[in-house]
Amino acid sequence: EPDVLVLDIIMPHLDGLAVLERLRESQLKKQPNVIMLTAFGQEDVTKKAVDLGASYFILKPFDMENLVGHIRQVSGNGSQLTHRAPSSQSSVLRPQPESPKKNLDASITTIIHEIGVPAHIKGYLYLREAISMVYNDIELLGSITKVLYPDIAKKFNTTASRVERAIRHAIEVAWSKGNI
Repeated sequence: EPDVLVLDIIMPHLDGLAVLERLRESQLKKQPNVIMLTAFGQEDVTKKAVDLGASYFILKPFDMENLVGHIRQVSGNGSQLTHRAPSSQSSVLRPQPESPKKNLDASITTIIHEIGVPAHIKGYLYLREAISMVYNDIELLGSITKVLYPDIAKKFNTTASRVERAIRHAIEVAWSKGNI
């Protein structure tokens, strides 16, 4: 039985909240301390996660040493941090001041999520990369199929046509959800 469980809010098949619900329903002798990772600081999601047993929230992007310190702290294997949140409370850990690139990545992730593109499909990754590349070089909009898709394909070790197909699929999925 684990002492600490690190969960992301957004995961491919079962999101973090669903895992918390299943964990709560399980017959474990001792519930693990749960650290939630999230790119979104949405209060309603945070409240629901706390109600389901989450102890800590770490907002992405975060420092890996910070995460390790919190894991050690909640498991009782170190005292790198002096504050421990009781199971009934949550502590939202705000990341260190971020570079503009990290802020951009977080903003892109938030927007894609709000539109309704599921994080588990390949088009999500390709779309996120495409938006970032176009943000950094607006001229790419004039050569989407000639430069943008091939560059993304190179980065993800696939073909430009698969990148295009996956992005189209991601857009269709979001469109069918009605958030666009």
